[in-house]
Amino acid sequence: MAIATLSKLAEQRHVPATFAYADALLDDSPSASYEYLTDKFLQGLIGAAYRAVLNKVFFSADAPDSADIAWLNAEANKANIEALLVLLMMSENTDYYNYYVNQLWTISPDTATQLNLPRSVAKQSEVGEVAFPEIVNNYNKNRVLKPTLEMKDVGIALYQNVFSPMICRHFVLKFNPHMQPSLIFDPISGEGKPNSVRTSTYLQVSGAHIDWFSLEVEKRLASLSGLPASQGEPLSVLKYEQYQQYKPHYDAFVGNDAALHEMQKDGGQRIKTQICYLQPAEEGGETAFLRKGLTVNPPAGSVLMFDNVDDDLNVLTASYHAGMPVVKGTKWIMTKWIRAETTHYGHSIYTLKRK
Repeated sequence: MAIATLSKLAEQRHVPATFAYADALLDDSPSASYEYLTDKFLQGLIGAAYRAVLNKVFFSADAPDSADIAWLNAEANKANIEALLVLLMMSENTDYYNYYVNQLWTISPDTATQLNLPRSVAKQSEVGEVAFPEIVNNYNKNRVLKPTLEMKDVGIALYQNVFSPMICRHFVLKFNPHMQPSLIFDPISGEGKPNSVRTSTYLQVSGAHIDWFSLEVEKRLASLSGLPASQGEPLSVLKYEQYQQYKPHYDAFVGNDAALHEMQKDGGQRIKTQICYLQPAEEGGETAFLRKGLTVNPPAGSVLMFDNVDDDLNVLTASYHAGMPVVKGTKWIMTKWIRAETTHYGHSIYTLKRK
């Protein structure tokens, strides 16, 4: 009954109902959902083709083809900024990148300015079908990332150039207006509370905040970890301004409090941490492993990954770490905590709704 209602509303050009109906189709037939959305785009619904390609790349085929790039290109030609930003990311290091830079400057100069894109780039003729395979190959190519730093006893690995400056800047701009004071889990109440241990602001990336780029991050992080994306908690964006810090702590759940056991019902222990560096502070803000004598402060686009527990789920004392105080500037990071099993978030995004 609910599906029939959504279908009727969609035929009346009710946009949220159209997308909800397409999601319902996706559960049983990804191809039917794809065709439904691309047909809606041809009928004039801007954003429908973009949604079709997003669903395919992250919840169905796992990778785009030339036809998908054509749909994104058609959306960009209709001034869909979301599709245009995705094409900018996909075409980096190709001959077609300049075309999309110029297109963004034409459609939304404010966005281009905020993303720090070059104002004057060489002109590039309009992108056509001949370009689509190259853009696909550029996006799909297997980039075997080798860590620039490894400490195997605690599973520390640092990877650079995982994300482009544009992706990093996108998150800073998107989430800055929504940041809230960070909280620390209180084992007595079982709730998050403000604490001087953690003085940053933060945002959990879920619900309406999920977009192509957050899914892209989760996909790349899952590839680095070798673990399913469904075992992850939602991404957490953290902003540290002058003097703010995260004092020494474990990311694993430590102790036997009833509230801690309750938290572990959602996916079990936090077995691994991944930190995406979006913007380093001008001074300070390093990540320090105090029991290893290791301090890292990598450039934007880097990912630091480390184990929180051993194979028997015992807490690794060497994972004890801190976010050092920011001395000058603002530090932005995005953290993914990975659990031992599927989380409620992972189930809802990657298992239950997207089969």
